Amino acid sequence: MEFNGIRSFLLVAEEGNLTRAAARRHTTPSAVSAHLKQLEDRLGVILFERSPRGMILTLAGQQLVGPARRVMAARRELMDAAAALRGVSARTMRLGLNAPPEHLRIGDLIRLVAHDDPPLVVQLVSSMSERILEDLLHERLDAGFIYGPVNSPGLVRRQLAMRRLRVAVPGDMDLDLLPDSPAARAALPWIWPGVAGCPFRLVMADILGPAEADANIVTRIDGEESIRALVRAGMGVGLLEERYGQEAAGDGRLKLLDPFWEIELGLAFRRDRTEDPAIAALVRGIDAVWSGTRGAGTESAAGRSSGVAVTALEHRVPGPGGAVPARGNAPDGSPGQRPAENAGEVPDPGIQP
Repeated sequence: MEFNGIRSFLLVAEEGNLTRAAARRHTTPSAVSAHLKQLEDRLGVILFERSPRGMILTLAGQQLVGPARRVMAARRELMDAAAALRGVSARTMRLGLNAPPEHLRIGDLIRLVAHDDPPLVVQLVSSMSERILEDLLHERLDAGFIYGPVNSPGLVRRQLAMRRLRVAVPGDMDLDLLPDSPAARAALPWIWPGVAGCPFRLVMADILGPAEADANIVTRIDGEESIRALVRAGMGVGLLEERYGQEAAGDGRLKLLDPFWEIELGLAFRRDRTEDPAIAALVRGIDAVWSGTRGAGTESAAGRSSGVAVTALEHRVPGPGGAVPARGNAPDGSPGQRPAENAGEVPDPGIQP
């Protein structure tokens, strides 16, 4: 049986759309449709119903999604085992970072897993939550740290911890508390998160409330590093992760205001790789490093032991990034709402296929 058909089947099941599935395969919708037809002929069942809403799994299709994922995981395990027998190093795993490595305990992770056997090379990629999610869907990354939940049914996420966000202002600004009034907050000179849909940008809606449309935006820029630098230069105020802001507050050129907002930090990866031994090894290492700090609703992955060794750090675009809302304090000072559970999250005791 051709793996092309199984892979196309899983992508269409995730996307519910031939065109989007084809884009993820870097091919055409007609090619994906042909893959599905060949697989249906081989299996002797109809996998999808075509409707104006897209491609809908039949009952048979729903029952075959789990076995199809296990077939693809077994294929990867077979290829890795064969590579090991040939004396070829295991494949590289690309791990996206949405914050500085020290904030994500990467050093502890490296020390914990670097000596496991067989080794798996992990390349660290500094990026943003929104881009990490996109790269996971297009298989440019294997896993990544993100803020907020995931909205794609093709991804799963493990909650690791809650992170505080606070408004940072220049040290010489005559302001020690964020104003209570949404209008007064909006009148501040904002250095605005530049990526549409990023979680920090969506938190701004919680901070400013009904006055968001009137925000005094002096500039838009991507990345906490850039926001922090502009605040320290006296250009305006911006939203920062609390620890990242505190690191720059020692010389008095930046200060953090109360109150704070919270956002979830998690690890995301593709749902069809939940049984991949390399993913399982990475997850076990991260579980050990973050043990005791995760909140309720985390997930765990099962799989055969596989070692992880980190060899490279690649720089892309640092900063918050992402595409989901956060929890925090509303403009009137009351707690905001935690995001609802979504299709990309799976409760304990484990990740289900």
